[in-house]
Amino acid sequence: MAVTKLIKCIIKPGRKGLFHRGQLAWSELNNCDGFDGQLGGWTSDGEAIVLGQWESEEVIGRFMDSIHDNIFKKSKQSEAFSHCQVQYFEKVLSISALVDNDESLQGSVLRLALSSSLLCFDSSVHRSDTSEYFVGSSL
Repeated sequence: MAVTKLIKCIIKPGRKGLFHRGQLAWSELNNCDGFDGQLGGWTSDGEAIVLGQWESEEVIGRFMDSIHDNIFKKSKQSEAFSHCQVQYFEKVLSISALVDNDESLQGSVLRLALSSSLLCFDSSVHRSDTSEYFVGSSL
């Protein structure tokens, strides 16, 4: 079953650029079997949000056991954040009325409900040439 990985990082003052540059090291994910893609951005508070999509918990486990730590060290992102929270979510359902009937929505909007808040990422506004949207993989 598909798994979404949500990463939220509180960035140290003046370290947003360092975190952004560190995200470039994660392009190695594109070579991982079972990795579907990721996207990310910044909250209004300057917190970094990254959403990754994986085919299963098994492939995430293989990634974590193999190259994760090397990529993390290379990224030097530990110097950029004061706190990092990681959560995993399994797909619960697709809203068939949206998925099946509106081709303009397919692949362009991901909505993830978390507690009382709703995060909405529109991949059509992603630009890899700016630190506002720092993840370059496709979802």
